[in-house]
Amino acid sequence: MSIKTIVIFKESINLFTDKIKIILLFSSFASFISNVFQYLLNPIKNLSGNEQFLSFPKNETLILTWMNILSQEEKSIIIKIILSSIISSMIGKIFLFSFILTYLREIYLEDRYSFFKTVYYSLKITPDMSILVLLCYLVSYFGFLFFFFPGVILLIGFSFSPIILVIQNKILPIKSMKKSLNISFKYWKKILLIFMILSVFQILIIFLINSFNVYLNYLYNNTIKIVSNVFNSFVLIYLFRLYILIQKMIKH
Repeated sequence: MSIKTIVIFKESINLFTDKIKIILLFSSFASFISNVFQYLLNPIKNLSGNEQFLSFPKNETLILTWMNILSQEEKSIIIKIILSSIISSMIGKIFLFSFILTYLREIYLEDRYSFFKTVYYSLKITPDMSILVLLCYLVSYFGFLFFFFPGVILLIGFSFSPIILVIQNKILPIKSMKKSLNISFKYWKKILLIFMILSVFQILIIFLINSFNVYLNYLYNNTIKIVSNVFNSFVLIYLFRLYILIQKMIKH
């Protein structure tokens, strides 16, 4: 029995379109949580009176000059802003993975939970999901830091770990990473394909949104986050379905 990519795509698209309302709801909720943390962590809200600092140059050639006129304190604030953006984005991903994968697990087990009950059960796994996402992020980051391909290889290797964490109760995050590494490389082409498609679609969406000249930063950032969450949800559906089929093959 072979696993056909086109079949997984069709099944994933069917489930995605059938559950698009709940996916949009989870995506928006995860985006909202990310925005809240970004606001709480972002130090720029304390600098409303500093026009020089807030007047970030639109022309990229002026960025270096702009950086040179900033004080050490302002430069450190820029670093904090970047870190707050990374942390809030990671928190948004943690909640999105928990929401979507808990919901997919319910569908797989044929359990019928309400939206609030799904949120409740997904919140119970967020501590372990937080550890897992942080570990995967750090390891993959160091892979990308040295060379591009080690980062891609690690990204593929850990792709099933959030699914394993949710499906297998009481498994440690590090063990879910090890199990993912044992499975994923055999199906690396199918995993790499969905990541490439995700990247292309996200670039296209950002380009389209930019073409509408959205000047409100909040609206722009929120739209990008929700769209990104929706596409990430499709990737999770695809990987979840692929993992289930792999497990069926192993059992037979």
